[in-house]
Amino acid sequence: MKSLSVYIILIFLTIQINAQHFPLVSQFEENKNLINPAAVIEDDLKVNLFYRNQWLGFDNSPKIIGLNSLMKYRNMNFGLFILNDKAGIFEQNTIHLNYAYALKLNETLSLSFGISGGLDIYALNYQDLNMNQDNDPFILANKNNTPLPDFNIGLYLHSNTDEEKEVFSSNVQRKFYAGFSIQHILDVITENQVAKNDSYLLKHYNFMGGYLFPAGSDLGIEMNFLLKYVSNVPFQGDIGFRAIYKNQYWAGLTYRSSNDIIMKLGLYISNKILIAYSFDLVTSNIPNKTSHEFILGYKINKGMFIPKY
Repeated sequence: MKSLSVYIILIFLTIQINAQHFPLVSQFEENKNLINPAAVIEDDLKVNLFYRNQWLGFDNSPKIIGLNSLMKYRNMNFGLFILNDKAGIFEQNTIHLNYAYALKLNETLSLSFGISGGLDIYALNYQDLNMNQDNDPFILANKNNTPLPDFNIGLYLHSNTDEEKEVFSSNVQRKFYAGFSIQHILDVITENQVAKNDSYLLKHYNFMGGYLFPAGSDLGIEMNFLLKYVSNVPFQGDIGFRAIYKNQYWAGLTYRSSNDIIMKLGLYISNKILIAYSFDLVTSNIPNKTSHEFILGYKINKGMFIPKY
């Protein structure tokens, strides 16, 4: 009699053709290029370390750890991001290079084009299973690694930044962005060694947008949204806002279409170091479970605390 876990694996692997292949993050505002490679920064250099623990309280619940870096040079951005995403015995490691080019349309707007590419390495960690039967023929190895090439493309329309503006000016700059991206543009096929069928990397379609406007001499309100679509997978959308005080502290609230409520806090503790945290409260069919996400960021820029689009 095989372990129940094996049956769950087989079911999952049989239907994974319709699954999402990119880790979920709640604070996309601070890591927009993970979703849209055309997203640009105003800073000369930005590096974020982040960690997410989803559905705290479940054994082997999803966990994400990553590094995301971008460097600005003239009207171009160069970047690198590395991700490790684990959920139960399933593991995904991603390493991508990122390039974006910004074309100035007029004095107020620019359009960026971006691409990221690299490897996604998918693995099944069989050694993490608790088996009732040793030497199960379905379990072929301790770890089954499948490296796949992957590319993402995007467009990103955004307002130009007044880089000469005084850092702690009492006037909040109005800012706008809207972006569309496609992840997994290659129809990569790999043989699924456990389910004995072919698995596909489905295209992910994303649309994001945001607008920052003044609500006082030192206060700005940022409205933002993120819409995600994958074929034969339930649509997911985030819509929320952040209140930004003196361009240094913020607090926000987001609603996710899966009935999650997300609370966000962030601050710069120096002109270079960012600390941000989000708390996801699941209100749907996973009762009393929460998710936590942390960002530790480092940046160098000309206008130290100007909100970033």
